[in-house]
Amino acid sequence: MRTANGFLVIVLILSGTTLGSAQNQPRMAIGAISHPTTFEGISRQFQEILRARQQGASERFDELRGNLALPEAETWIAQNFAEDKREVLAEEYAKELAQFQSTLTRSLDLRSNAETLRIGLERWERPAQQSSGATANEPTPAAHVPVETYQITVAAEGRGPVVWLGTFAYLRGTYRFIGSGAYPFWSLDCFTVPSANFQMAQAVHKEAPMFPANAIQQGVQGTVRLHATIAKDGTVHELQVMDGHPALRGAALEAVRKWRYSPALLEGHPVEVPATMEVDFLLPR
Repeated sequence: MRTANGFLVIVLILSGTTLGSAQNQPRMAIGAISHPTTFEGISRQFQEILRARQQGASERFDELRGNLALPEAETWIAQNFAEDKREVLAEEYAKELAQFQSTLTRSLDLRSNAETLRIGLERWERPAQQSSGATANEPTPAAHVPVETYQITVAAEGRGPVVWLGTFAYLRGTYRFIGSGAYPFWSLDCFTVPSANFQMAQAVHKEAPMFPANAIQQGVQGTVRLHATIAKDGTVHELQVMDGHPALRGAALEAVRKWRYSPALLEGHPVEVPATMEVDFLLPR
């Protein structure tokens, strides 16, 4: 597929997120959900989400965004995978869902011109050479689940687009998110990047954080996770703390503002991409 827009396969790590918290996202009763199993159906879902955000209908937005999640995800995973795989797959799904929902929300909010804000989907076909079959160690669902991957673009006048890939399956009358990037969450290849078209941003300079003296005195250590945008010139913008101890957050923000990346490239052209940065603070032993 050739397109003027870029895409990003999000390769991000989140911890401290449980499947239960993902499942607690508000959603409509199952009987109220109805979208056709077509491109128009999934496009309608995302347009409804966009309209709710534009109108400032926060409860409706949370409801529609929550409906993209697998309903009763733990039960679905238990029914479809071997017992020894269930826990790790449940954790993986929770991480990917939380990141997808966060990226979707931030992408809409950061492009605040409601009149020109738009969201678009385009079917992404995996190149034949990347259609690897399941390996002996790779879990697969007990029942065949047809999956579809889409390039999602959020843009507004005067702002570069944020573009990424998401994988979906049609379950219980509507499309459900089942994986960041081009593969479902149970696939070993779920973070594979289609390198022929896209080159991910690479860190070229990472400023080491200054460990706050008060945190050292209190014996505080850990990881601070930040959501950010890597601009076309490789600089880091729109930083927001996702989680981490309050005593460490300021130092993490100060350090990451100085980080620099080689820009992400789509077909040789720089593109703006969302990302998550992690800053570790470890006390000496």
